[in-house]
Amino acid sequence: MRGAKQKPNSLLAAGGSKHLRLLEPVMKAPIGDAPEHFRGVAMETWVWAVERLTEAGTIYDADRVALETLCLAVHRQQEAQDFINDMGVIYEDPVKGWTKNPACTVITAENNIIARLLAEFGLTPASRGKVQGPTEKKKSRFEGF
Repeated sequence: MRGAKQKPNSLLAAGGSKHLRLLEPVMKAPIGDAPEHFRGVAMETWVWAVERLTEAGTIYDADRVALETLCLAVHRQQEAQDFINDMGVIYEDPVKGWTKNPACTVITAENNIIARLLAEFGLTPASRGKVQGPTEKKKSRFEGF
């Protein structure tokens, strides 16, 4: 049986934990620009997420693939929702008759991906409550010695 999933050191530190893992790699490279192929909703999601995560101090270049996956999932969800808005949740298929729009299945799958990745990044109310963000260090009066 597996225990709880380990949190990365950046989230442990942001939450004020004293149980940092000493051997975990330290990420320093910034996330960088959005991928060139991003347009529309994917680009809007990238900008929104990077602003929030940079402010929290929890996003690095190593998180790029997960953030791209989040942005593309939001984009696919929006495309499926647009299709449902045009065709309806239930529509008349010439062969099958009245049937459920297959885009509903796409939306459900994308919602699951989005929910998991938002929690991973600390962007849901429950996960955000566990993260405090970086704290400013007080200067020690002995720093100059």
